[in-house]
Amino acid sequence: MIQLRTILTVFHTPQRAFQALLDRPRPRALVAVLLLIVVGLAVNATISARIDREAQVRLTAQELVAEPGGKVSETEIKKEAVRALNVRRIVGYVFVVVVIPFMTLALAILFWLPGRFSKQRVSFKTSYSIAAHLWLPYGLRQLISIPVILTYPSLDPLQTENLFKTDLGSLIPVPGAALIDPFWIWTAVLLALAGRAAGWKTWKSVLMGVIVWLILGFVGRALV
Repeated sequence: MIQLRTILTVFHTPQRAFQALLDRPRPRALVAVLLLIVVGLAVNATISARIDREAQVRLTAQELVAEPGGKVSETEIKKEAVRALNVRRIVGYVFVVVVIPFMTLALAILFWLPGRFSKQRVSFKTSYSIAAHLWLPYGLRQLISIPVILTYPSLDPLQTENLFKTDLGSLIPVPGAALIDPFWIWTAVLLALAGRAAGWKTWKSVLMGVIVWLILGFVGRALV
């Protein structure tokens, strides 16, 4: 219950949530990480269910024909297409389970390193817990993407990324507009607030927030 309460608090009084994590002798990240994983699995399942099976059959046929000596029966093509879809689904699930903890670890390191030089030394375990909660806007973004993905009548198996665009660059083709994404900015602001709660100076909190925003702005497309 305490972990769920902390997750909810991040959305309306984030600095209070981060202060609670810093003050807690044994901060936990399990519920936040599991929540992110569950949402990621749901997104993968939604995308897998929307993939056009006929398009996958055509793609598989092209791949098999391109192989040496390859005349393949229609039955074999369909079986191989089903296998490809199943492999794709499983790989997607494994990707989510592996990448979410890794994403949390990467953000934890970014938060922990400056904390080594602040008044309030933050342990790596606490940094990991804070990082898990910093990813909650990303989790919300993924959750919101599900009803959007469901509006697609079908998906081409080669075009299943960036189905839910939230950055300004998707509306206005201006250089740098892709950096203006409310979810990445939200994450950066949360990190700055967490830094202030940890005793960082204002300039350090703002600087780290900007760094995280720029990193997410440039590499975030690989996560959505």
